[in-house]
Amino acid sequence: MAENKNEEFREYLEKKQVFDVLTSAFVELYFMDQKPDDPLHFLMEKFKEASTKIVVVKEEEAPQQSG
Repeated sequence: MAENKNEEFREYLEKKQVFDVLTSAFVELYFMDQKPDDPLHFLMEKFKEASTKIVVVKEEEAPQQSG
């Protein structure tokens, strides 16, 4: 039962692109010549950017209502 719940949670995170954002942020951080003083803040900013992009894409995909 717990294994199924773990799998569902992993699929949820994958579907919501959490792994993609984390991986991208970690890769960017890894290759930075000058690492930020606060890596947690850096990651939070990357999540904020990704969240904004997802909202914009969803708004663009939403059907236009005719008035």
